[in-house]
Amino acid sequence: MRDAVGGAMTIQIIIFFLVVINGYLAFTINYTKAFRVKNEIISIIERNEGFPEGQVGCSSGSVAATSTACQIEEFLREVSYNAEDYTDSGACTRNGEYLGDPMPGGYCLLRQKVDQAGNSDPNATYMGSYYKVTTFVKIDIPIINNLFRSLSNLFAVTGETKLIYSSGTTQAQ
Repeated sequence: MRDAVGGAMTIQIIIFFLVVINGYLAFTINYTKAFRVKNEIISIIERNEGFPEGQVGCSSGSVAATSTACQIEEFLREVSYNAEDYTDSGACTRNGEYLGDPMPGGYCLLRQKVDQAGNSDPNATYMGSYYKVTTFVKIDIPIINNLFRSLSNLFAVTGETKLIYSSGTTQAQ
């Protein structure tokens, strides 16, 4: 009888470690995907020299297929990244800090204008803009999703573009 109990305990320990190791690998893969998505969104914004104000997604018929939003949405489809359930639940606000507007595909985008003096004075002629991009590590395991949905900000990856210069003649809106 003692051997049967010892064998059951050994199997439980092995299963526990398998679950922990697989969970760690799944988190690492999804963190890498979120990091890669953030970097590519930043690259697309820098390549196109900004993200047009007021443009949210590519689905409206008035948006050109080569626009920044369409390029980003196409990339998100290619890598099968979609964390909209996090951005819908208010993940674009962390501890009272506003991370940006929720965008289609599940990332947050915040434009920070910089004026000639290097400040963010909304009434001054601005020199350019930074874009802050936040993506989320999506864990797609049903029980763990329910446990960590409120902690989606804990698993956020944030980055900024370089300063994207403007002509300096447009007033900040």
